[in-house]
Amino acid sequence: LAVALTWPLARHLTTHVPGSDTWAFDEYTFLWNTWWLRYSLLDLGQNPLHTTHIFYPLGISLVLYTYNLFNALIALPLQAFLPLPAISNLTFLAATILSAYGTFLLTTYLFRSKFANLQICKFANCTLAAFLSGLIYAFGSYRLVYAAIGHYDMWSTAWIPLYTLFLLKTLREPGRRNPVLAGLFLTLAMLNEMIFGVFLAMLTAILVIGHWRSGDWEIGKLGIGNWELSIGNWELGIEHWALSIGPRLVVMSLVAGVLYAPVGIPIVREMFGGYELAGWGDADKLSVDLAGLVTPTALHPWGGDWADTLRQTREGAARFRDVNTVFLGWTGLALALLGAVRYRRRLAAWIAAFVTFTLFSLGPLLQINGRSLFDLDGLETTVPLPFILLHYIPIVKANRVPNRFSVVLMLALAVLAGFGALWLLQGARNKMQDARWLPATCYLLLATFILFEHLSIPLPLTDARIPPVYEPLAAEPDDFAILQLPLGWRNSFGVQGAENTRTQYYQTYHHKRLLSGNISRNPPFKFDYFRRAPILDSLITIQTYGQVDAERRAADRAAAAEFVRFYDIRYVIVAPGVPGRPPYVDTRDAAVAYIEEVLPLEKTYDRDGWLRYRVEQPPLPAALTVDFGAAEPLTAMALGEGWAAAEEIQGRSAQWAVEQGARLFLPAAGRASYRLTLTAQPFDFPGAAAQTVTPLLNGRRLETRTLTPGWAAYTWDAPAESMRPGLNELRLEFARLDAPAEVLPGNGAIGATG
Repeated sequence: LAVALTWPLARHLTTHVPGSDTWAFDEYTFLWNTWWLRYSLLDLGQNPLHTTHIFYPLGISLVLYTYNLFNALIALPLQAFLPLPAISNLTFLAATILSAYGTFLLTTYLFRSKFANLQICKFANCTLAAFLSGLIYAFGSYRLVYAAIGHYDMWSTAWIPLYTLFLLKTLREPGRRNPVLAGLFLTLAMLNEMIFGVFLAMLTAILVIGHWRSGDWEIGKLGIGNWELSIGNWELGIEHWALSIGPRLVVMSLVAGVLYAPVGIPIVREMFGGYELAGWGDADKLSVDLAGLVTPTALHPWGGDWADTLRQTREGAARFRDVNTVFLGWTGLALALLGAVRYRRRLAAWIAAFVTFTLFSLGPLLQINGRSLFDLDGLETTVPLPFILLHYIPIVKANRVPNRFSVVLMLALAVLAGFGALWLLQGARNKMQDARWLPATCYLLLATFILFEHLSIPLPLTDARIPPVYEPLAAEPDDFAILQLPLGWRNSFGVQGAENTRTQYYQTYHHKRLLSGNISRNPPFKFDYFRRAPILDSLITIQTYGQVDAERRAADRAAAAEFVRFYDIRYVIVAPGVPGRPPYVDTRDAAVAYIEEVLPLEKTYDRDGWLRYRVEQPPLPAALTVDFGAAEPLTAMALGEGWAAAEEIQGRSAQWAVEQGARLFLPAAGRASYRLTLTAQPFDFPGAAAQTVTPLLNGRRLETRTLTPGWAAYTWDAPAESMRPGLNELRLEFARLDAPAEVLPGNGAIGATG
């Protein structure tokens, strides 16, 4: 079924991956992740949670990235034998099978625990009904839509039902094995997508409360007619429950906490590092539409044209505000309602889970057919929903995409539907004992209806083959940068320029550094830096339908030699435009004309819309001066994080250092000895301690210098072993970072920035 219902994926196992040419190419994020984990660990010997191979030279943290770490980890040994697309596709198929099998095991366990003393579980009905549950969870169109839009973290659902199974076994059975396995599967789920931890914590709370309440009810019956005895037994029940269940839950939590700590601790630290989620993050747009719950997705043969739906969604002309990701299925929903009604006491916790995750998936405001503002007899109003409360809870608020609650919503639906199917099958067996064909026919019809209403074939695929234009780059052993068109920087909230993540994936072949990149979240400076750089700002403007006047073009031509020399850009690669993917498909020719006019290029490849240019590299000067505070191209490129705005301070153009580790980038010809001179003055005030500065050159600590009042030059020898070819990173550490407004009387304003 996994092969058949993802067709034609198996036919293109090594060359294509699930995704859509007219969407964001997010699928290539996950292929790049798989490569980067191995390359950073085994080839570079560095922390895989940070990279300077994209967003070069600044680099970017990958801690809050949609890393899909588990899939990247299991791919480590496979990369020596299989291409990245094949590894990704096999992982997808395996996750699909495990999602089905885990749900089958979970539902089977629930059948046996709910009907322990009934004849019902001695027939094949339990197995067949549990298999239907597996079909709903694994082959639900929600997983296939996520695959088709490249959200591979969201189809990585294999460990969610297995965690839930062993959580229930932890609650019901003594011993350490179950809590240890529950902690392990919880960790694996969070390694696929960190937000799964929040979802499963919510599900855990619901199931734990449900288990506790079911125990209360049994003990409470003893005290009917005797209030004091009832209360006494109730308190005894709580104490007994806590003593028996509590330690097992602690073991589960400790196992998950210890295993996830190497990733979890950096995540928590980063989330409070200055660029946590601001505002609602398009949560209203990324919500499930109420009508969408019962509307087949656009991947279904009855759902319309997939590419046209994506285009309309991008243009804001579709029926729903975003791609319809969560269709419950009519058969599955009917079976779930039947199961909920027939076994409402036994399934109270699962009914609560279904309702809770449905409400959260609908987002902050109710939407029906793309509308969240309703006219009630002249009164325009909205319907706020419980998701609003989650927005104000730290860490939980990091989930800005309500439709992602579907990974647990569909599990609850699958469990309830399994019970509904069991009741139907058992009823058919009891009433038609002479017609043995009836239960089988009933079952086949249910399975057929479930699979058909979620049918998503042909599954959209994108071409993951590496274009031959990159062959010379891969053959060169040196470490250098390339300028790639389309040129852009993207995070989860927007794009600067014109970004194509597939071109980032091609880095897995050529290994050269890219100024562009795709990330989940980043501090604003990571975008601002590239906007202020010469050449890059003009390319951003041109690619987004803007115009660059003659004066600016002349300035870019004058800065071109310094630009390519600074970043060590040796090639420019131009990709063809993809029909239906603006703006680059419309602005490519203008961007090509600009780089041919401004940069020192020699065209060496022109085929199938791909262009390759060799860049003429001017030599580095013997001495290089970065003038802080000056409106010069070199200054804009050299200054990284940690500096205030440019101004004049006591007759000199200058900038305040406002962060520890304030950094700048300096190009060098190679491993040779250099001399570093820094002209600086300390900020002095009555009672101020001595100010010192310690440079760290490529991580190597140089001598500490004490600054004297007024402007002065301070010099360090930079030994050859501390230098590297290309850009070198210089960080400055200070004894203190006093702000004038904090230590001077009055407003403490100094200069233009204060």
